[in-house]
Amino acid sequence: MDDVNEELLEMVEQMPAFPKSVKRVIELSSDINCDHKDLVRVIEHDPVMTLKVLNLVNSAYFGLSREISSINHAVVYVGLNTVKNLAISIASIGMLPSENGAGMNMERFLYHSVSTASLARLLSKQMGVSEKEGSDYFVTGLLHDFGKIVFAQYMSGKYKKVLQLEQQKIKTLTRAEKEVIGVDHTSVGEMLGKKWSLSDSIIEGIKMHHQDNFLNNDGNNLLVNIIYIANRVSKELQENEDDESFSKELLQAVSTRFGNRIDRCIASPKSLMDEVKGTLQYMRL
Repeated sequence: MDDVNEELLEMVEQMPAFPKSVKRVIELSSDINCDHKDLVRVIEHDPVMTLKVLNLVNSAYFGLSREISSINHAVVYVGLNTVKNLAISIASIGMLPSENGAGMNMERFLYHSVSTASLARLLSKQMGVSEKEGSDYFVTGLLHDFGKIVFAQYMSGKYKKVLQLEQQKIKTLTRAEKEVIGVDHTSVGEMLGKKWSLSDSIIEGIKMHHQDNFLNNDGNNLLVNIIYIANRVSKELQENEDDESFSKELLQAVSTRFGNRIDRCIASPKSLMDEVKGTLQYMRL
């Protein structure tokens, strides 16, 4: 296992780093005494990042009543944490490879990532999480499967076998990963989150998104719970596009943990599909 972990760490180190501007934004925003003017200055020195952040802030995704013309105004209206997470989201999507040796469908991967992110934000809002805090749910959902990218890029032969085992329904993806590689993508996602200096709560959400034992605990970690559910809902949306209902198993899992507050929210797959498609459009900016 030590040999496997060492190999994985080497692969994670080969993954692209965030642009300097994004790394600096993460550093600054992690300081509770950070002057938002310093963060604004860093983003404004990156014209491409500035344009993309402003495009997103002014999109229907946020639904603001006035146009935001500067990063400073963006921080005032949507919050420092949200602007930081927008920068992370834009940078992470920008580094996705167009193809890979494992044959993983990148378009499908992107759809699932943005879908999970969008649903996590929607469900967190339903649970009373503020818009500014909700951006943590969005970015965790967006990055929850990025460990797969590490496998597909740097262990393509083995991961091709993993994907074949899943596609042939011989094993679930995580079981196939553990059998063929020794660990699953959640462990690698955790390593990647640390490399990128993400917050502990986001890393925890990435690490735990396949853990279904939350149904038996006290449910204190709302982010982990919501990412787990958002991932499950997203998968069912992709696998059953023409179906007008979710599986009884998923609805029961949601009801057990959250009651009717989220049960009502995921009752209509069609409306959720519209939400996801809209978010995907904005994230491609």
